[in-house]
Amino acid sequence: MNKLLLPLTVLLGAALFLAGVMADRPGSPEAGVFPMAEDITAARMIPGGEEEGAQSPVDLNLQHDDKNRLEIARILYWLSVGTLQGGLSRQPLPSGGPEQLVMETADGTVLTLTNAVDRIAVPAQDSWLTTGVSVPQTVNVRINDMAGRITAPDLKRWMEEELPRRIEESRKAPQ
Repeated sequence: MNKLLLPLTVLLGAALFLAGVMADRPGSPEAGVFPMAEDITAARMIPGGEEEGAQSPVDLNLQHDDKNRLEIARILYWLSVGTLQGGLSRQPLPSGGPEQLVMETADGTVLTLTNAVDRIAVPAQDSWLTTGVSVPQTVNVRINDMAGRITAPDLKRWMEEELPRRIEESRKAPQ
């Protein structure tokens, strides 16, 4: 009996330890936090940068363009497997940008993604200079009036590389 008690105790201790580690670890967003790809009815890319406001948003054709639908599905997948940092709250986030991706569902849910950027201040002679610094592997996410940050390396790369390229291509495309 004593020979069986020791292995069972060790096994139970290991299981409790792993359960505690998993509970303390920030995890993937809960199921249902982000809309499903088939629920997205409209999506648009909003340019930013120096001439902010000078350009109108670029609507993505989701009805007749399977490439855009696939891209939206990929983005929502990256969100669902990302790590939500501290949950969603009504507290404002540091500004992000400059470009944004805005998705809307039929029930009125609005999902906005921006590149996570933190402002820093650097001393310069008699004043301070402020600048933005990109937060590694992190994007800002806003669902209606709730906001948070999510660590999603593939989505961060898309926000920094693909989104500006797609906006630039739309500028060059004949209207």
